[in-house]
Amino acid sequence: MSHICLVICFFCCAVMMPLAAAQTAPDPKPSKDPAWTQAGKADAKQAFARQAATAVKPTGDTPGFVGLYLWGGRADENYLPFHMWELRLRAGKAALSNLRCRITTLTQTRQIQKQGSWKNLGNLAANGALDFDYRLGGPIFNVYQVELLWQNDKAESKETYLAWDRFTPPVVVSQFANSSYLLVINQNFDYDAAKRTAAVSYVLWNIGGQAGHDVLQTIHFKDKMDKDVATFDFAPEKGVVPAGLVKEQRITAPKIPAFVNISITSRLSDHTTSLDPGTFTSAKDVEIAKVRAEGKMLKARVRNGTGSDLIGVVVTIALQDKNSTVIKSFDLSVGALTKGEERDISAELTGVPPWSGYEVGWKSSDTPALTTSPVINQSLTVEGVEFTISSTKADKKGLNIIGTVSNRRDADIEGLAITFAAPDLDVSGKKVFVELTVGRLAQDADTELSFILIGVKTFTGLVMSWKSVTDQTKK
Repeated sequence: MSHICLVICFFCCAVMMPLAAAQTAPDPKPSKDPAWTQAGKADAKQAFARQAATAVKPTGDTPGFVGLYLWGGRADENYLPFHMWELRLRAGKAALSNLRCRITTLTQTRQIQKQGSWKNLGNLAANGALDFDYRLGGPIFNVYQVELLWQNDKAESKETYLAWDRFTPPVVVSQFANSSYLLVINQNFDYDAAKRTAAVSYVLWNIGGQAGHDVLQTIHFKDKMDKDVATFDFAPEKGVVPAGLVKEQRITAPKIPAFVNISITSRLSDHTTSLDPGTFTSAKDVEIAKVRAEGKMLKARVRNGTGSDLIGVVVTIALQDKNSTVIKSFDLSVGALTKGEERDISAELTGVPPWSGYEVGWKSSDTPALTTSPVINQSLTVEGVEFTISSTKADKKGLNIIGTVSNRRDADIEGLAITFAAPDLDVSGKKVFVELTVGRLAQDADTELSFILIGVKTFTGLVMSWKSVTDQTKK
């Protein structure tokens, strides 16, 4: 089933906080790690194999991380908590000699939390790969950075890499020097049920080298099923986020119904990105998340939640401008995707103009029973408007779909109009869609809809967007 997501922002910058002066020589005699430190090697090997299909190999002189597995424990040989990084580093077109690495965990305000020592990694041939581990003690962290030092043609080079989750390999910060890149760190909330207000705080980072303009962030208030019960828009720093900004943001959102969690997405007029720190839902569908720009690459993550193995999976990401017009569409081949499997996907953004939103969909050459059989009780939600399918049936004209549309927003919707579309083009290469006028839909009200997708014979997903008298198009 296709899922549509509104996004997210895209900024980029390369202003790293100066850390303590880097040592230029490795530890002369690094201590030998005890045998238990090898416990994560097997899992790391599997993680590297999964990431290899979508990892972007470096093509210039700068090396890049193409594999990550992060684990830890409450007690090492000294009965102290520890974190263990298993990393795969790949060189570009230049050979690296006297390669060294240091990892530093960072606080929410981008200060040093715990800094390790330099580790000698030896030499790395051009286009070669190196697997290594790195152990560091200290408390739990949200963000960490990796510093690399090496010699190339007798000159010493240094790069800093940053990571803000435990699953994605660190990315080189210098790639954001000519753009902005926003991160939302350490989000918290406090709900006043009596006043129906939510006090939200988080720390906003712009790790790019340029300011982000026309920045608008949306706070999504989620129920226990990870569905939006309300949203609230906020323009941090009056919409202009300077390069290198690290600043706490505080917002009080009114008229918010009870919720259990939040996520924050961003959009702006620049070619930038901001990641929603939320995770996949438990939906029985193929989900696409973490759609973002990293330098000149478009990246995302796909999850097979259908309960069945799939083959020939293709993910479509359509990038939109601020008027929700598609400016570039990517069909990304994923191939076989076993049930429950997650995988990173990527595409090159060279030549793509600035974008501020996207929609996603998927198809498979071997669609599971979930989507080839009549589909019932599946739903998709776009900005508080929910459509739940009660039946699907194909006939000579096309695919008949019946379902219920519900208003889950915190106010009535006036002049509601909904567009439903098939995720795939028809045999003539045209998009199959239908537009329905609902009119006024009161808060928490629902109404039944039925429509036909002409020429469609098999249910492979559904794309929904809507607009109203007071709202712009939501997708």
